[in-house]
Amino acid sequence: MKFSISFLWLLLPISVAQGPPTPPPFSHYESVYLPIGVGEPQLSRTEFKPFGLFPEIFTNCGKFTSSKINPGMPDTVASSLEITVDCEPTPGRVIISDARHFAIFYRDLKGECETMTCSSSTYPNKGDAITGFSNQAPGIDAQAPVPENPGRSVCEDKLPRYTDNEDYTILFANEGNCFEFASNLKDLLTPDPGLKIKTRQVPRWLKKDQDRVDIRNFYFSDEKSENLFRVPYAFTFKDPPQSKIAYKDCGTACDQGTVLKYGMKQGTYSMMIYVNAQKCSSFRICFNPENYSEDDKIPKCKDDFTIDVLFRNGVVVWGKKGRSSVIEFISNYHDEATTVPIEFGFGVKVGGKTSGNFYFGNDHREMVTSDSGGYGTDIAAQLAFFFPDDSCLTKTAGIFSKTITYGKALTDGNVVKDYIKFDEQGQPIDLPTNEVATTTVQPKINNFVLTTTPMSPRIIPEPGALSLIESNEATNEALYVTGKWWIWGIYFGFIAGTLLTLGIGGGLFYVLRRTVFSVWYRGMYKRYGCDASGTTGGITGVGFGGNTTAAVETVATGATGATTVGTTGASTVGTTGGTTSGSTSGASTIGM
Repeated sequence: MKFSISFLWLLLPISVAQGPPTPPPFSHYESVYLPIGVGEPQLSRTEFKPFGLFPEIFTNCGKFTSSKINPGMPDTVASSLEITVDCEPTPGRVIISDARHFAIFYRDLKGECETMTCSSSTYPNKGDAITGFSNQAPGIDAQAPVPENPGRSVCEDKLPRYTDNEDYTILFANEGNCFEFASNLKDLLTPDPGLKIKTRQVPRWLKKDQDRVDIRNFYFSDEKSENLFRVPYAFTFKDPPQSKIAYKDCGTACDQGTVLKYGMKQGTYSMMIYVNAQKCSSFRICFNPENYSEDDKIPKCKDDFTIDVLFRNGVVVWGKKGRSSVIEFISNYHDEATTVPIEFGFGVKVGGKTSGNFYFGNDHREMVTSDSGGYGTDIAAQLAFFFPDDSCLTKTAGIFSKTITYGKALTDGNVVKDYIKFDEQGQPIDLPTNEVATTTVQPKINNFVLTTTPMSPRIIPEPGALSLIESNEATNEALYVTGKWWIWGIYFGFIAGTLLTLGIGGGLFYVLRRTVFSVWYRGMYKRYGCDASGTTGGITGVGFGGNTTAAVETVATGATGATTVGTTGASTVGTTGGTTSGSTSGASTIGM
């Protein structure tokens, strides 16, 4: 009772007198700017020059029709081609438009992308009062911090903000999947060719004096990979019969074939490669291969002088031990009926000089470069392209460069023979060229197996972490094919064997329970005087002996108004208005 009363006291409300609020120990709020607009200044950019070898049509976003995208094609070849340049605000890219207003994209914290723009307001000076926030205490001011560096902000000296009714010409985001967030954003950024309003896309870190950005590799400067094997090959290439090896001269207008050989003028060069994403997802480039000069043989790639381009996955695997770079060649929203443009070249500017490295560029003004010790111009001048399909190149576009001396294609189709020749000379290489092919035996480059299910896009930051896959499907443990029933046999055999063992074992244990669990049953009988196994009905101790230590009581009811209590073999004493003594024998025994 005392506990209950004490507990009730705890439930009573207790009021405490409160005095006036204690003033905060500061006179103003401190504030900071979040770097949501960090990047190179892009707000005042007005000039959008062509970049690399890409035609000028690729400087704008949207869908276009090119009458002649390969200058090497003669006028007698109808070469009209549909072009699509996909533009999307991402953490690495900024959209700039001639229009004064895209649309209003309201802020949604649950959405995967929040689009932003630049306001017309400049940063306040340090120490200026800031008002308008909801949790401001009376008498306490907030002071502005040091303004952001205009040389490291996309909006320069303007404050970043969310889109609203105010006019704006620039759009950027710090998250991805913006097309999924705003359903009409893709249509707005892909205007019809007839519209006069132009929308353009530039890398977020593109400087004003540059036309594109060099994306760094996964490895730092002078850091080399220690992987033992290259990334597995992108497709399976089978040598054609010896009787079918016949190259056809197509020069600067090659647009089909499974093997293409090019001779380039020594020095730097650039070339455009237009591929068909509906026919293939990758291709290989070998430089200075074996059997290159013999037109009755297939060039044999050297492992150190091999580049794999997985353009659908966005991965370029360089020579040597398979260092890789990531670059987006094709967007997730790209119309696969249109071509995928890729720029490939030799010669990279480093500190005002030219190094003997290769590079790849996309139509977003981005590029990646190899990080080798430098290749010689004589080595880089001999190229062999390998494609998984004869139609992997886009018709009437193909491969083009003004520094091609000759081009040959291994194909059964007809090639363009009256191509246009150019006589452009590349620049010399200034920096040392120390890369040579190793003479030791290299491990076999295994191939990815072709399957009916398309491979999902993936990034390969550590090529050596991938397990090698055999090129023969019959020996590939990752695929199920006819003749590999034993793999499933082992699995189902394990399940069936486990269930069968449990059934047989459980049955035997039940039938022989008095033997298997005899120790436990004997202990139960010894303690409680019953057969817990149920075999003898719990009455006797058959099989366990006749000894028991359990106490057994005899209860007998005497005459009316009298109670008789006794124990077996002992005298019973009862009282009915007096004292009666006697003995009781032959009493029934009940085992408790």
